[in-house]
Amino acid sequence: MSDDAGLFKGRLLVFMAGLFWSTGGLLVRLAETADSWQIVFYRSLFVIPFLVMVLALRNRGKVIETFRQAGGRAVLGGFFLGGA
Repeated sequence: MSDDAGLFKGRLLVFMAGLFWSTGGLLVRLAETADSWQIVFYRSLFVIPFLVMVLALRNRGKVIETFRQAGGRAVLGGFFLGGA
């Protein structure tokens, strides 16, 4: 990968991270009756599409294979990260 392509990918990923985090926060605030656990759940739910996209970009679309190669501990760690 050339330096220009890597720089573009990096900038795109930073932009998308900000977009997903900002959008998720705005949508969660629309739920006026949500308690703190519901807010944590929905914010974590908005992270999933971004992380899957990052895995797909980095591993050329082989997301399921990447999960298999990572092993059970990595998937469990990701689950707890999502809950945090």
